[in-house]
Amino acid sequence: MYALVNPFVQIAFLRCGPQDLPASMFLLKLTLAAHALLGVLMFANRLSLVQALLAGAISTLVMCALTASLLFANRRSARIVQTLTAMAGSDVVVGIVALPVAAWLHGTVDGAVASGLPGLLFLVLVVWNLVVAGHVLRHALSSPLPLGIVLALVLYMLSVNVMHALFPAMT
Repeated sequence: MYALVNPFVQIAFLRCGPQDLPASMFLLKLTLAAHALLGVLMFANRLSLVQALLAGAISTLVMCALTASLLFANRRSARIVQTLTAMAGSDVVVGIVALPVAAWLHGTVDGAVASGLPGLLFLVLVVWNLVVAGHVLRHALSSPLPLGIVLALVLYMLSVNVMHALFPAMT
């Protein structure tokens, strides 16, 4: 288990990149399934079970479509499998840390203190996730880290807009 999870932890701490992962369809499918499951868990406190299942799957599909489109547009389609594996796997690592914070934040929004500690912690986790995604994109596109982070932010905003359009109850 350690050998499976450790590369994604290393990516989440910016010590490795997508090129350090095998170009394995099995590993890609495994990380995409974990990404979708994490999405279900994240959305479960705001949506019905059926909607959360759908949202988790759509969130993963949107991440794949946007990332693959970016790589294809930059003539880096040979890197799609490793990049998607790295994006999904590292997102799961950050997401597991974010789950309790998201639950805490959701509990405080009704109670009124979203700007307190849970809100700050969640913001830190979002920034960490954007830096990690930027790190992965930097390696995938052979570009500087600041450009990777800007691209990660654009992909994040597009994804959030798609999810809010499809699931207005999330707002």
